[in-house]
Amino acid sequence: MKQKSKPKPIVIQSPDNGNITVKIYRVQANSSLKDGTKVRRIHFQVADYSSGKRKLRTFADEQEARAAAAKIATQLARGDVAAHVMTNRDATDYLHSVELVKPTGIALPIAARHFAEAVKILGGDLVIEAAKYYQKRHAKIAVNKSVTEVYDMLIADAHARKLSDRYIQDLEHRAGKFADAFQCPIAAVSADDVRGFLAGLRTTRNEDGGKGTTSHALSGRSHNNYLGAINRLFEFAKARRLLPFDHDDLSGIEPVKDKGGEIEIYSTGEIDRLLQAADDDILPVFVIGAFAGLRSAEIERLDWSEVNLAERFIEVKAGKAKTASRRVVPITDNLATWLTPIAQKSGLVWELGHAYFHQRLREVAAATGSATVEAMKLKDNGLRHSFISYRVAQTQNVNQVALEAGNSPTMIFQHYRELVTRKQADVWFSIVPSGDEEMPTLQQAEG
Repeated sequence: MKQKSKPKPIVIQSPDNGNITVKIYRVQANSSLKDGTKVRRIHFQVADYSSGKRKLRTFADEQEARAAAAKIATQLARGDVAAHVMTNRDATDYLHSVELVKPTGIALPIAARHFAEAVKILGGDLVIEAAKYYQKRHAKIAVNKSVTEVYDMLIADAHARKLSDRYIQDLEHRAGKFADAFQCPIAAVSADDVRGFLAGLRTTRNEDGGKGTTSHALSGRSHNNYLGAINRLFEFAKARRLLPFDHDDLSGIEPVKDKGGEIEIYSTGEIDRLLQAADDDILPVFVIGAFAGLRSAEIERLDWSEVNLAERFIEVKAGKAKTASRRVVPITDNLATWLTPIAQKSGLVWELGHAYFHQRLREVAAATGSATVEAMKLKDNGLRHSFISYRVAQTQNVNQVALEAGNSPTMIFQHYRELVTRKQADVWFSIVPSGDEEMPTLQQAEG
């Protein structure tokens, strides 16, 4: 006859060291009642090695046996003398606490410390309420989205909303550089990380007529433009529930003061050299910038259909203007002379895209040099600054020029009012292509 196998022992592990275990054995024994009735009872024996020798301790109740085993396991794992004085009730509470925190994967001492700190901050009655509030705010947050994934979603959204090409290109450049630098979840990026990224950015500039480059720290405006693009990335993540709404790690990063710099303008001799060096593809950019004052980004978006030579004005539509306000810029006599032979009925004035725009400007500047003459250096926003300066001197009307340039009268008055003389302005707006030197100036035409 096959003998019944013994029941497997109950194994109690130490919560601090899973390799330390204490076994509990189920033992069945026959006994007799007072009336002589025979009964079979089960009791539990705990294998206690805490004294260095195996000793079986017997308990009638399983929970008491488990509590004693937990106490012994703790004593063996820690060598903690406190385990020697634990009552069975203490051991039972300890074992129950271990079972409660076990699903979290957090050790009991750590869980106790976290709870104590939370109670110190909030008070015992508010800990659970705070946890519920946090869970409500963060329940749907996809914390594992990487910076690159959020960036890709941002650019796709910009295209879907048909934002301007110039805006998207700028966002791709600035936010894209940030995404390349942080191959990690967006939630893991701290304010200090962003500060370090901004501090490490450099820009290169052509020197010596384009023959070499030097590296410089970002200007205040460029720094703030990068910060704006990064903020846009994080705001998009919050709007898409990829970050909590109250995520404010970037709120402490203040924009730097944009001190700008001295307004630099071209002399009449310098603009003449640039125009002579410009080929047909880039010539409209130079003359519209110099004699109508449109911003580079506005020229990039400008269509020939918006250049009305018959009625002598250029329409800068609201969607293409930096200020999002429509304005009409007059075409001066000399600008009309430059544009008439090259104007088209429709199509972009600059067709080669943003990436090539500034490169072509630099190439023209480099082309002004020769074996005996040093090449010119481009001035920052020099074409627009020159137009405003010469136009203010010509019209003596700050409000009028502010409307034409899409600037505030205060800005015009503070920065452009005394840069050039009326005589220099008359020469500026009489510059025409070779062979058209007899063309009357605007004042002559009006007078």
